[in-house]
Amino acid sequence: LLLKTIYSTLTGALGALAAWLVLDGLISSALGFQPVNPYLDAVINGSLVGLCVGVAVSGFAGLMEFKPLPVIKGVAVGFFAGLFGGMIGLLIGEAFYQFLGGGVLLRIVGWAIFGVSIGVADGLLAFSIRRILYAGIGGLLGGALGGAAFSALSLFSNLPNTTRALGFTMVGAFIGLFVG
Repeated sequence: LLLKTIYSTLTGALGALAAWLVLDGLISSALGFQPVNPYLDAVINGSLVGLCVGVAVSGFAGLMEFKPLPVIKGVAVGFFAGLFGGMIGLLIGEAFYQFLGGGVLLRIVGWAIFGVSIGVADGLLAFSIRRILYAGIGGLLGGALGGAAFSALSLFSNLPNTTRALGFTMVGAFIGLFVG
């Protein structure tokens, strides 16, 4: 159980870090695509981060059984749960942030909504009340801590890509930790 928890934490973090590499390394830097609409940005970021975290955590959980069917099921559940949970969660979090006027505390709340949405969606598609609870708590904590790290580093750093990498990685790690 301890190894499964460690592996889930690492796969969640790596999934989120992979999403950041695609978003900031490929899409923003190499292709020069930067949405000016914060809601479009939230949909793109939320979808990709959720998808990568979902596939990594759920796919790895299936891999732990050493059978092909649980891996395929885990990847499918993680794909759809992460894609839609991440998209909806970050879109709601961004709307909440924009509607109430911004600020550090609201950014943290927005990230927490993002994290809990990915975790709960994963549990829903896995048809597991226990997973809804644990992944939701992990997403909430990861989102809140990731948002806090993002906000704190944004105040003292002029490296927005690095702060996003850290924030996304923390969301993925905590979702993986609590799923594990």
